[in-house]
Amino acid sequence: TETFRPITLESPKVLLPLANVPMLNYSLELLACNDVEEVFIFCTSHANVVEEYVSNSPWSHRFKIKTVLSTGCSSVGEAMRWLDDNYKGIIASDPFVL
Repeated sequence: TETFRPITLESPKVLLPLANVPMLNYSLELLACNDVEEVFIFCTSHANVVEEYVSNSPWSHRFKIKTVLSTGCSSVGEAMRWLDDNYKGIIASDPFVL
């Protein structure tokens, strides 16, 4: 979407600050509180920026984090199909959290 343009032309939405904290941190904090061990971050743009942020953050020691880029997905359903096609069995794993 174009909601946050022009800011998101150079920076991903998940790294935009909310109360001076990147929004992604709130999601990762919630996952950490619930003992999640592996996280896939699905990006349609700026995956390299997200990956760099995550690898330099304390979260890189808490989770196994995989940043995935696919520019062709425009919905959650398409992203899940893409993940299932490219990471066989990940959608069927138990537990799976969206």
